[in-house]
Amino acid sequence: MVKLLSSGVIMTKIEVGDYVKYTGCTKEQTRWGNNDDPVNQLTVNGIYCVTKVNIRSSHTKISLHGYEKFKFNSVCFETLSGGWNYR
Repeated sequence: MVKLLSSGVIMTKIEVGDYVKYTGCTKEQTRWGNNDDPVNQLTVNGIYCVTKVNIRSSHTKISLHGYEKFKFNSVCFETLSGGWNYR
């Protein structure tokens, strides 16, 4: 789901089944909310399927297919599309 805010910012809601691209993550983004560090786990520009979404008060944690035991900060990802429609 995509939402355009009055400020011009585009917000994207990540849902289970969405495909996301890992765009990189700063130490601060990793530390915020005690997320797992994706640097040694994921490849920048790699495409992954979301298996779990945990919306917190100030950030969202996601888990990915093949990396279910990890929780990553959603700001480190760009949503590509929902579910099976990704091409």
